[in-house]
Formats: sequence, C-alpha cells, structure tokens
Amino acid sequence: MTSRICAAAVLAATLLITISDALGQSVRFDAPGFVEGRDVTSAEFQSLHPRERLVEFSLEISADFGVTGHDDAAALSFRLHTLESGVTIVDYCPRTVIDSEVDGTIAVERVDETNSSLGFQANTGGSLPIIANASAGVGGKNAQSVKYKKKPDQQLLVASGVWDRGTGLFIKVHKMSQQPLDGMHPIQLTLRMPIDWRTGYLRLECEAIARKDSRKSEASFSSLGKRVFLIPLLIEGDEEARIRARAIHQAESVLRAAARSSADRAKPDNLLEEFSRWAQPEKKAKLDAPWLERVTTNVSSPTSAVEANLPRSVSIALKDLTRQKQSFAVLRQPRLAEKPLLQGQPLSSLGQK
Repeated sequence: MTSRICAAAVLAATLLITISDALGQSVRFDAPGFVEGRDVTSAEFQSLHPRERLVEFSLEISADFGVTGHDDAAALSFRLHTLESGVTIVDYCPRTVIDSEVDGTIAVERVDETNSSLGFQANTGGSLPIIANASAGVGGKNAQSVKYKKKPDQQLLVASGVWDRGTGLFIKVHKMSQQPLDGMHPIQLTLRMPIDWRTGYLRLECEAIARKDSRKSEASFSSLGKRVFLIPLLIEGDEEARIRARAIHQAESVLRAAARSSADRAKPDNLLEEFSRWAQPEKKAKLDAPWLERVTTNVSSPTSAVEANLPRSVSIALKDLTRQKQSFAVLRQPRLAEKPLLQGQPLSSLGQK
C-alpha cells in the first residue's frame, strides 16, 4: 500500500513538473527557413581586397507573447553566429540605441529659502530669589528661485555588438512604452567572405527575459522561452542553392510534423497506463522539443544509437533531412572555376579533401 502511494506521489510530481515546464516556455519565436544575401561589394573594396566580397543579409524574427502579453517581460536577446571559416561580420543593424520616454526637455524650478533672526536676552540672578528673563527678536525669510531646462534621463533601448572575434553578433531589445517586445524584429548584417563563398549557415539563439522583482538583482530574472534556429545562407541569383535550401526547410517541417504526430499517439490514455510506462520504460527516443532542436540545429543531423529506435515515419523524415543537408553541404565547397590551381596539381583533384 505504501509503495502504491509513493508511486502515485512520484507520478503526480512528474505531471506537475511537465505542466510547469510547458508554462515556463510561454513565448514562441520564429525565423525564416533560409535567407538570401545581396552582394554589396563596392569598387573600392574590390580593388583593395580582390579575393573577398561583402554580402548583406536581412531577416525578421517574430516573438509571440501570447494572449496575456507578459507584463513582466523585460527584454529580448538574440545571438547570431556564423558557422563558416573566413566569414566575419563587418556591419549590422540595429545598433545600440539610448532614448527617453520624454520628447524634448524638462522644465525645472528650484527654490532655495534662508531664514534670518535678531534676538536679545537678559537674565538677572545672583543672590536675589527672583530670576527675570527678557528677550526680543526680529526674523525674516529670503527665497531665491532658479528656473532651467534639462534633458530627460536616458534609457538603454537596444544594445548590440559583435563577439567571438567578429564572427558573432548579440542584440538585446529592452522593453519601453514606445517599443513593445511582441511582434517582428528586423535584423540586418553584412558579412565579409571569400570571393568563392557560395552557401553557409547562421546559428540564431532567441530568448525572452522576465523581471520578477525590481528590488532584487541577479535572482530577479528568469526565462520566458528559448529557441535555436539553423538558417541556411545563400546569395541572390543562385537558383541551385535556393532549391536545396528550400528542400532543407521543407524536410525540417515534415520532421516536426511527424514527431508531433508520433508523440501524440504515444500519450497514455489514463494515469494507470502512464504509471506502467514509468515503471517499465521503453528504450525509445523522446520526441520532445529538446530532441527536435538538437537534430534540426545540427549541420549534418547525424543519427545515433538512441535514434535507431525512432518511429518509422520520424526515421524516414530524419534521414531525408540529413540527405538534404548533405546536398546543401556540397555547395559549401569552393567553386572549381574560382579555386586557384596549385603548381603540379591536376584539375581532377580540385574540390577533394
């Protein structure tokens, strides 16, 4: 009897943890399946760096705070990182912005008051039994008024900058009355890359941050939701690269749908079945959000021993995503026509590792 009560308590605690985790990740993010860049290399840059070029990429990230809107939300954090060697960030937008909720200047009036007094007091004493006190005073008040204008206090609206030797970019958007966190957030970055660059990847990490109690410091912040994306990059006009990038996006969508469908079918119908699965767990991959994030944000999506026990529909979708990423990886190699030929090296050996 005692063992059954303990088992029921453990099961109830597990269900509560699952529900709280689902509620904790209440902010949803989304990003484009792939991004095409525009060549913005100037004649001056090309003359100074003939083996390099500049490509500008623009993307929009959406943050959905749901129906409640989360009044405790304080900021959004975006971290982007290029995954290609020889590629660095030379320009980006938005830049750091400091602004105020007050437009214009603030009128201030300061009044300084001073008090003045004149007094006299006489005491008679000694051997006489009577003490007489007499006093007289004259008082006055002086006031001086000073009026001036000052600029309103500034607040940090957006903070941004590069990291990891120019291969990464961080952006923090702080909440203000004229800047809601809910909605679309455009980001633009210019990459400096080799002239033979054709395709690549951008890793994007998104997080919504909440403030619990403004009277506290570090312990007052918590996460409302996180999401990681792996975004294929290509250059405008490269139709072959566009087709393969779109195939990755479609294969990822199929994998997510298959994983959700399999997870729904695997849900227990009652608490007894849930307890039975907890007591005798099967060696199957857990098709949850962390698993999906791991396989979709991996450049090659390798299969492991755990993933050998996947449901058939999920296994087929994962293999197709892996094939599409491998097909896209072929284009990441330098173009044969533009790769310099080493002395004594046969042309057939170009493009081989």
